[in-house]
This record gives sequence, structure tokens and C-alpha cells, in this order.
Amino acid sequence: MFKGIVKLILILNSNQKPVQIAGAAALGLLLALVPAGNLLWIALFLLFFLVRVNRAVGLLFLLIFRLFAPLYDPLLDRIGYGMLTMGNLEPLWTGLYNMPLLPFTNFNDSLVMGGFLSGLILFIPALLLFSVLIRLYRNKLVPLWCNSKFYKKLSALPWFKKLTGAFSAGARAVRAGRS
Repeated sequence: MFKGIVKLILILNSNQKPVQIAGAAALGLLLALVPAGNLLWIALFLLFFLVRVNRAVGLLFLLIFRLFAPLYDPLLDRIGYGMLTMGNLEPLWTGLYNMPLLPFTNFNDSLVMGGFLSGLILFIPALLLFSVLIRLYRNKLVPLWCNSKFYKKLSALPWFKKLTGAFSAGARAVRAGRS
């Protein structure tokens, strides 16, 4: 657990641009909203590995958001059902279903359609939100933490050296002008 926290802090303070870390979190959200086990999820998962994002953060957010899936599944099901039963879109769904490979995406499942549509709608706001939060963390929270008396006392403890190094790397990066 402690190693995982240290790794997350190191990632947040790394040389990666905030949009790369935020993009990973937003892709993790999208993957968590779409139920696994279909061609659509597999395609999104492959896309996750093709774009330049922090995969560890993406997988972490996938797991975190997937834990809460039972809470938002009824809403996603209603959204998907509403989209699939929209009268003027039925010829589109029929045409897509008759194409090769597309039925394997399970787009005609209301939960898959609702999750995919919701994930697409939430992707840009999540990307912007996570990007802003990472910048605030790097520019405000890290310097405040590194200058606190409590941190300086903790940094003298031997077991705290790894975590101290993670925050120190972030503080050096902020002083160097990177955010």
C-alpha cells in the first residue's frame, strides 16, 4: 500500500505533462463506464495503449471507477435504452447491426450504449478537471507541503525517505518552472 502511494506521488510529480496524466484518468473513466467483454471495450483498451498517457494512472482510475459501477449502472442502462429506442435512430442501429464485426461490440446492449455514450460525453470535462487538479497539486500543494514544519520533521525519519524523495522531486520540478 505504501509503495503504491509513493508510486502515485512520483507519477504526479514526474516530468510528464499534466494532460498525459489527466488523459489517462479520463480514459480510465471511459473504460470503467463501458462493460467489459465485448469488442468495443477491447478496442477502447487497445486505444488506451496506443495513445501517449500514463498507463499506471489509467489502470488505477479504471479500477477505482469500476468499483462504483453498480451505483451508476441503472442510470447508464436508462441512457442506453433511451438512445437505442429513439424512433428516428432505429434504421441506423439496424444498419450497424447488419455490418460485419459490429454486432460483436454489443452496441445494441443498453448498458454498453449508455456507458459508451456517457463516457464520450464525460471524457472532455474529466480531462479538463483532472488536468486542473494536477496543476493545482503541483503548483500549490507540493510547495506548501514541502515547506511545512511537519514535513521537515517527518523527512528526518528513515522510513519516510522514499516519500520525501517523491515530494522533493515535485518541488524541484515546480521550482524549475514545469507544471
